Amino acid sequence: MFDLAFQSRRRAASQAWLEPNTHDRIRQLPAEGIHDVIIVPIGFLLEHTEVIYDLDVEAAGLCDELGST
Repeated sequence: MFDLAFQSRRRAASQAWLEPNTHDRIRQLPAEGIHDVIIVPIGFLLEHTEVIYDLDVEAAGLCDELGST
C-alpha cells in the first residue's frame, strides 16, 4: 500500500495548505492496522536539512510515540 502526504507547512494556520499533513496521516495509520511506515520524500531529494529534520526527527519521534516503526 502507498499513500501521499505533505510536510513543511510554513504558512499561518489560517491559510489553506496541502492535505493530508504527514504527521496527521501518521496518527491515522494505527487505527487502520498499519504499524510500520516507510517515508520517502519526493522533493528536496538531496540531503536538505528541512527534510532530514521533518522526517528523521519529527516524524520518527511521532512514530515512536505511537508505537510504530
